[in-house]
Amino acid sequence: MNLKLIVKNMLPASLLRQLISLTGMTSDTQSSGQQEASYYDKAFDTVDSFRFHYTHSPYYMIWTVIIDRLRQSGARKVLEIGCGAGQLASTIRDAEVIEDYFGFDFSSKGIEQARVSLSTILF
Repeated sequence: MNLKLIVKNMLPASLLRQLISLTGMTSDTQSSGQQEASYYDKAFDTVDSFRFHYTHSPYYMIWTVIIDRLRQSGARKVLEIGCGAGQLASTIRDAEVIEDYFGFDFSSKGIEQARVSLSTILF
């Protein structure tokens, strides 16, 4: 199950609509869930919020819920598919809730940003 499905299943519909509004998702991205890698590469190059500290991200509220669920589950390892620039990874690292993390993304620009900002984490 990918992060988008987990988030969709964890959030009330009203909060999910607000998140979709904040992120600028279109009905096409809502139904298919993905775009081409070049779309995300461009976004990582041009959208400033991908370079913000995670506490300033519009996703921060959701990430705190994920951290809480990781704590409750006792999970010690995370594989994040669609890790982007690594902001969730940074949140998880700072919360000290896991032992191992691996992030994967098909956007080379996102992975590049994640590796620069989090050199001790495997992307």
